[in-house]
Amino acid sequence: MVVDVQLRDSFRAGQPRPLFGDFYERDAGNNGIPNYDVTPDGERFVMVRRDAPTQGELVVVLNWVEELRRLLSN
Repeated sequence: MVVDVQLRDSFRAGQPRPLFGDFYERDAGNNGIPNYDVTPDGERFVMVRRDAPTQGELVVVLNWVEELRRLLSN
Protein backbone atom coordinates (compact mmCIF):
# COMPACT_ATOMS: atom_id res chain seq x y z
CA MET A 1 0.00 0.00 0.00
CA VAL A 2 1.06 3.58 -0.59
CA VAL A 3 -0.33 6.91 0.51
CA ASP A 4 0.38 10.48 -0.57
CA VAL A 5 1.49 12.79 2.24
CA GLN A 6 1.66 16.55 2.63
CA LEU A 7 4.36 17.99 4.88
CA ARG A 8 3.82 21.74 4.53
CA ASP A 9 2.07 23.46 7.45
CA SER A 10 0.92 20.21 8.98
CA PHE A 11 1.06 16.51 8.21
CA ARG A 12 -1.75 15.20 6.02
CA ALA A 13 -2.12 11.69 4.66
CA GLY A 14 -4.21 10.84 1.60
CA GLN A 15 -6.20 7.69 0.91
CA PRO A 16 -4.23 4.42 0.94
CA ARG A 17 -4.09 2.56 -2.36
CA PRO A 18 -2.29 -0.54 -3.66
CA LEU A 19 1.28 0.11 -4.71
CA PHE A 20 1.51 -2.91 -7.00
CA GLY A 21 -1.27 -4.34 -9.15
CA ASP A 22 0.25 -7.70 -10.06
CA PHE A 23 0.51 -10.89 -8.00
CA TYR A 24 3.82 -11.52 -6.25
CA GLU A 25 5.21 -14.51 -4.42
CA ARG A 26 5.00 -14.37 -0.65
CA ASP A 27 7.27 -15.83 1.98
CA ALA A 28 6.18 -19.46 1.66
CA GLY A 29 7.57 -20.43 5.06
CA ASN A 30 5.86 -17.49 6.76
CA ASN A 31 9.04 -17.01 8.78
CA GLY A 32 9.26 -13.25 8.51
CA ILE A 33 12.00 -13.15 5.88
CA PRO A 34 11.14 -10.52 3.26
CA ASN A 35 10.48 -11.97 -0.18
CA TYR A 36 11.65 -8.81 -1.94
CA ASP A 37 14.61 -6.45 -2.02
CA VAL A 38 15.22 -2.80 -2.80
CA THR A 39 17.87 -1.69 -5.27
CA PRO A 40 20.88 0.12 -3.75
CA ASP A 41 19.68 3.48 -5.11
CA GLY A 42 16.29 2.98 -3.38
CA GLU A 43 14.42 3.54 -6.63
CA ARG A 44 13.13 0.02 -7.39
CA PHE A 45 11.79 -3.10 -5.76
CA VAL A 46 12.94 -6.56 -6.84
CA MET A 47 10.17 -9.15 -6.48
CA VAL A 48 9.09 -12.47 -7.97
CA ARG A 49 5.88 -12.02 -9.97
CA ARG A 50 3.50 -14.86 -10.74
CA ASP A 51 0.81 -15.04 -13.40
CA ALA A 52 -2.21 -15.40 -11.14
CA PRO A 53 -3.02 -15.88 -7.49
CA THR A 54 -2.58 -19.43 -6.31
CA GLN A 55 -5.47 -21.24 -4.74
CA GLY A 56 -4.98 -22.34 -1.17
CA GLU A 57 -5.83 -25.87 -0.18
CA LEU A 58 -8.19 -26.67 2.65
CA VAL A 59 -8.36 -30.19 4.05
CA VAL A 60 -11.43 -31.06 6.10
CA VAL A 61 -11.27 -34.23 8.18
CA LEU A 62 -14.63 -35.60 9.29
CA ASN A 63 -15.02 -38.04 12.16
CA TRP A 64 -11.43 -37.49 13.24
CA VAL A 65 -12.14 -38.48 16.85
CA GLU A 66 -13.33 -41.91 15.74
CA GLU A 67 -10.31 -42.28 13.47
CA LEU A 68 -8.00 -41.29 16.32
CA ARG A 69 -9.62 -43.86 18.61
CA ARG A 70 -9.25 -46.54 15.94
CA LEU A 71 -5.58 -45.72 15.44
CA LEU A 72 -4.86 -45.67 19.17
CA SER A 73 -6.59 -48.99 19.81
CA ASN A 74 -4.15 -50.91 17.58
